[in-house]
Amino acid sequence: MAKVLSRTDGTTIYLVSLPNISSHALSHAGRLTLILSVLASMHVFYMCVYKLPKCVCDDLVRLQRNFWWNHSDQKHHLVFTAWSKLCQPKSSAGLGIRDPMLINISLLLKLAWRFLTQRDSFWAELLTAKYLRSDSFWTRKVVYGSSPIWAGIMSVRDSISKFVCWSIGDGHTVRVWTDPWVPGVPTFRVDGYPYARERIFRVVDLFISQTRCWNAELIHSCFPPHEAKAILSIRLARDACADKLIWTPTTSGVFSTKSAYKCLTQEVASTSFASCSHKFDWHSLWKVKGLAPRIQLFIWRIFTDSIGLKHNIIRHGIEVDPICVVCGLENETTDHLFLHCEIAKKTWFGSPIGYRVVDNSTPLSDLLLSWLSSKNSIEVFKLGCNIVWSLWKARNRWVFDKTKVQVFNVIQATVSSYNFYNIPFDPGGDVLINDSSTAFSSNTSAGWKAPDVGFVKINVDGALKANAIAAGVILRDHMGDVLACQTIFDGNWAGKDGAIEAEARAFLKGIELARIHVSQGKYESLET
Repeated sequence: MAKVLSRTDGTTIYLVSLPNISSHALSHAGRLTLILSVLASMHVFYMCVYKLPKCVCDDLVRLQRNFWWNHSDQKHHLVFTAWSKLCQPKSSAGLGIRDPMLINISLLLKLAWRFLTQRDSFWAELLTAKYLRSDSFWTRKVVYGSSPIWAGIMSVRDSISKFVCWSIGDGHTVRVWTDPWVPGVPTFRVDGYPYARERIFRVVDLFISQTRCWNAELIHSCFPPHEAKAILSIRLARDACADKLIWTPTTSGVFSTKSAYKCLTQEVASTSFASCSHKFDWHSLWKVKGLAPRIQLFIWRIFTDSIGLKHNIIRHGIEVDPICVVCGLENETTDHLFLHCEIAKKTWFGSPIGYRVVDNSTPLSDLLLSWLSSKNSIEVFKLGCNIVWSLWKARNRWVFDKTKVQVFNVIQATVSSYNFYNIPFDPGGDVLINDSSTAFSSNTSAGWKAPDVGFVKINVDGALKANAIAAGVILRDHMGDVLACQTIFDGNWAGKDGAIEAEARAFLKGIELARIHVSQGKYESLET
């Protein structure tokens, strides 16, 4: 077996494993899913035991980066966000894309941890006999030409030394001057006085003979005051037990690759996002259910200035006309396009939210954050995100297809997108609202007669316009509360007697709805 993957071998394996699909055919959410689930895990088998060359890791990053940005070696596009920011955790305004080099180090840390804690295993005994013998793992010099597994372990020795500490048991295993064992001092290691190195070697030498107590007099004579104080503050177990190595980043003291990667990412210097990124509740954004992944990611792109708005393009040194392409009146900024533009104002007011945008209204980030932070406004938040997405799509159709922006079409697209991701589908193929969190409730309508207690009433209606027919069904109980409702729409209807067919479809859907939600004989009537 080769010691390491060469640059050519590593890139070849990566390219062969890549799905035969262009990133141009995927949304950013699709690209992110593919990167996290496929591209970032292709070399994990090698990373577990071998230290990959930096050139191979750089090639892996380049391939991921080009796939995300739809770049190629011959053609590049304008980039609004640094790749390092995308690799930050989602809670820190990043996308959680994992760095191949840090993954490699994390997995090698796991191998080193196993070597330190499973010294009785055959493979650990073999490596110890060949490379350590009487030396300590922490002071052993690097041997060039050693096996790739040992080289991988030694490559992360400095990293693991920052995060491990011995829990003192009987003190026979831990070496005083080389091993990490004192929590109260930097690096968990003590220096002591020079002459003391000839007097004590193991931690057990600091105990009072035949007891489980520290020899305070000996400790004060061998260590400076701050080190002596830290040693004496270590509580010893009453019963004799073996020394145990602890992984300090976790509360359990047990190593995990996830905690190792988190520690490594925190060590990497990174610049923060713009001012909006620290105010926005990113953790809650990614937890929202019922929001299209592409819209969720689009909201992230808006508040990290990662979309192709004109003010972002100008900020990157490219000269373009700053005027909004939709209204032609003001500069195209985030708040203008999605809030203050006349089309945006009409859309917000005409939407189910009915929000009225005034000139001194709060910024878009604060508006969405106020809805996101309130449990009672999550549905409003999701609908607001869909409005922003629909406005962006309408703006792009105007730019690229010269399709005029129509408020009605934007609102219709918003509601359709919201319903698609929030309402489960009926086996019949039409959208069905049956969740109390999304179903509308109302008081008894004027002219509507409530059914008897324990029964429900189903109201249906059909409509015809041009070559489209539609129907609606609603179930209400004796209190007038909505139990479920359903709509159908056929925009390519080409039959005869459309009004009759629309009413017939409404009755049919009413019966199907009753079968799903109403017990036998518990519905009173179907009314139009």
